[in-house]
Amino acid sequence: MVIILRSASNGVHLSKLLTCQPTTICVRGILRPGGKNKRAARQNDKRMLPVYLNGAYASAQQDPERAKTLKFGDFVPAPNYESSSVFDDPFLTRVIHHCMRKGQKAEADDMIREVMYLIKKDQLKGWRAAADEAERNKFELDPLELMKKAVANASPVAYCRPIKKGGVVYQVPVPMTDGYSEYFGLRWIRQAAFDHPDPWREIFVPALAREFQRAFRNEGKAIKNKYDLHKLAETNKAYAHYRWN
Repeated sequence: MVIILRSASNGVHLSKLLTCQPTTICVRGILRPGGKNKRAARQNDKRMLPVYLNGAYASAQQDPERAKTLKFGDFVPAPNYESSSVFDDPFLTRVIHHCMRKGQKAEADDMIREVMYLIKKDQLKGWRAAADEAERNKFELDPLELMKKAVANASPVAYCRPIKKGGVVYQVPVPMTDGYSEYFGLRWIRQAAFDHPDPWREIFVPALAREFQRAFRNEGKAIKNKYDLHKLAETNKAYAHYRWN
């Protein structure tokens, strides 16, 4: 592709011929990738996606052909929000975002780590006071795993969506996706901890730790909200066919 650039200098127009690649546009002598052919350039990109998940590279090494491709292949840059660190956990990041207020992520990060410390302290105290091995198995000494199980216990599997038919609004039960279900579980646990007076941080941190442990034992307000929503969906199951109409 040939592009002619014209510039004015003392009233004299000069022309310059530049030869460029088909997916490159020239502006004032500077080559910039893409232009109108950005979509075609992405479609014709033969580079592989990056391997950044924990354990994914180790599992790929078991296949010799795959390992050779990963060793000498050409990859696109990894997204800036992904990490291969062993300390990075997507679930913990979502919990921090749920508890963040006014964009203060550093404060929310410190609060969640205080919550994990209190959970570890309470669980270890109960584990040491247990009489036998059967009672010790009821405690979870890993606070992150406890939080994951607590959110899983509080996560509903169905909810009611209002659908209007013939001038009447029906509450139609609809199944939830995994992400939406986890969102409800996190929101209910956070709201249960929010139901306290000020000062906010001094009350919220121990309250959130207590609510996570209650949800882990299938107790508390979050579990009650889940059962109430399931009961509502069970009551309106006769209108389930309106979901497709």
